[in-house]
Amino acid sequence: PGEAYIHFAGINPHFQKQGLGRRLYDHFCDLCKGNNIHTIRSCTSPVNKGSISFHKSIGFSIEPGDSIIDGVAVTENYNRENDPKVLFKKVIS
Repeated sequence: PGEAYIHFAGINPHFQKQGLGRRLYDHFCDLCKGNNIHTIRSCTSPVNKGSISFHKSIGFSIEPGDSIIDGVAVTENYNRENDPKVLFKKVIS
């Protein structure tokens, strides 16, 4: 209760850097606020530097993990063994 999770959101590379991802996330945040959801979580692969940068730029923080890859905290066995993910959290009001 009170939390939402974004499993996957992607923008066609031809349309990136136009604000579409931010608009999708903003709309999702608005829907969450209207449904008494105060925390949004998401994840990405540690090799996806663009996704890490994007999430940080829109106010997500990286959650502590159990390892570090390329200077970023990761959870090593997220969905299965040897499946590291960067976990994000954003608290909205």
